[in-house]
Amino acid sequence: MEETVVLHEATSHAALPRLLERRPRIQLVFIDGWHTMDHTMLEAFYCDRMLDVGGVMAFHDLWMPGLQAFASFWCANRSYEPVTLHDGRLSPEPAEDARPSPGDPDQAFPGFTERLAPYVDRSVLLLRK
Repeated sequence: MEETVVLHEATSHAALPRLLERRPRIQLVFIDGWHTMDHTMLEAFYCDRMLDVGGVMAFHDLWMPGLQAFASFWCANRSYEPVTLHDGRLSPEPAEDARPSPGDPDQAFPGFTERLAPYVDRSVLLLRK
């Protein structure tokens, strides 16, 4: 995979602005960083600038309140929709056999449980631009 994967050995807040200057176009982003709302927002902001319309951002560890807060804010304020994989294709329907990660439902971010949680599978949320 050396032809398709480039490793940037720097923190995301340092590497992503430099990467954006090169104007790459991407179709898939997997964000699994510091797991706080502010760090995730920063990473998503820069990745959004590089992501093609129709591209997907994947976020890991959606059992964490900071990521739930981020996802709720992002979907309410940006042109992204939650999607799942059905038979190897992206679908706007919630996952029927989703296996959410353990987490305390009483700690869930308001609005997240109703709108986005049905799309979380194995603690991963896919958002299509």
